[in-house]
Amino acid sequence: MNYSDPIIDGYYDYCLSIKKLKQTSVNDIRCSVNKLQQYLSANEIYEYIWNLELSIFVQFFSGLREKGERGTGISKQVSHLRSFVDYCWRAEYCNKNPLIGFSIKDNSPQYQPRFLTIDEVSNLISSTDRKTRLGRKERLIVLILYGLGLRTSELCGIKIKDISIDEQDLFVKGKFDIERRIPIPDGVWVELPAYLHEADLKRGLLFRTEHKKRKLSVADVGVVVKKYSAFAKLESGVTPKSLRHTFASHLIGEGIDISVISMLMGHKSPKETGSYLHAYEKDVRAAAFEFDKILEDEL
Repeated sequence: MNYSDPIIDGYYDYCLSIKKLKQTSVNDIRCSVNKLQQYLSANEIYEYIWNLELSIFVQFFSGLREKGERGTGISKQVSHLRSFVDYCWRAEYCNKNPLIGFSIKDNSPQYQPRFLTIDEVSNLISSTDRKTRLGRKERLIVLILYGLGLRTSELCGIKIKDISIDEQDLFVKGKFDIERRIPIPDGVWVELPAYLHEADLKRGLLFRTEHKKRKLSVADVGVVVKKYSAFAKLESGVTPKSLRHTFASHLIGEGIDISVISMLMGHKSPKETGSYLHAYEKDVRAAAFEFDKILEDEL
């Protein structure tokens, strides 16, 4: 059920028009507000959200925890409601924001990304096909996933115009519309122009399906990785995301600064990267070309 109120609706409009949030983000905020309003109604609490005491918020969040919601999800709802009450405070609908400084501790198990060892990556790359045109395309897909650490959707969306021949890097507009340029390692670069020439590609998408020449889907890329993982006799469960995690994990061993890795991966902040990375020091371009140590045997 959606609860309509001029002040709440005005906040949603503010998020869209002033804060320039995406509609999906506003929908998430709306969901958090609706959950709280449902709780208030069920408990016969007839008070505006912006006039609630901290104890009511605590009871609401505790109830979410008891229902099995993870700390990360509850923390996001805390953030949504804190921002809304702050909006109300600045608009002088209330005289305080009880959620300032309030946070939820996440005691849920930390996610441990799947990544490959250097030997496993070498076996995977060695198992790709260099003899056929299709094989060389699929090989390049694997090389880019590992060598540039792209999300699968980012790889599917690569356009010829995104590739800088002069700078030897790739322009990527990824999640949250975060833009970044990623240096392309020599081990990937040496095969990229050959693929462009063979496929006679001058514009449009870098990769298309063999049938109907449509845009690759996430599932299509998953099939490629699964295929060569089987050829390499790797344990099941290797996915394109595993190669992205491997990209980051191997940079750890090369001593790359966490802020650099965060930028290369298109994360919103180094804190996001910190779920499985440690801090080291080196620069961006050196980080990308460290992969040549692994790829050089394949040249």
